[in-house]
Amino acid sequence: LFREMYLPLIKPLEGLRNFLQSLQNQQVPMAIGTSAPRANVDFTLQHTQLTDFFSVILDESHVNHGKPNPE
Repeated sequence: LFREMYLPLIKPLEGLRNFLQSLQNQQVPMAIGTSAPRANVDFTLQHTQLTDFFSVILDESHVNHGKPNPE
């Protein structure tokens, strides 16, 4: 339901692509850490065309105990 509702609205924040490109040009490693399900992460990155900026993506599947557990 989230992906269906969000699809018509999804877009990167203004200036985000330029910021990420600047970091990439300076060879700054970038990763994502989120408690979201991987399907939502992939959906968001694909529809904003930002996937290639991130070499590592950690999602909810990488922890045994989600928020608010400090794991």
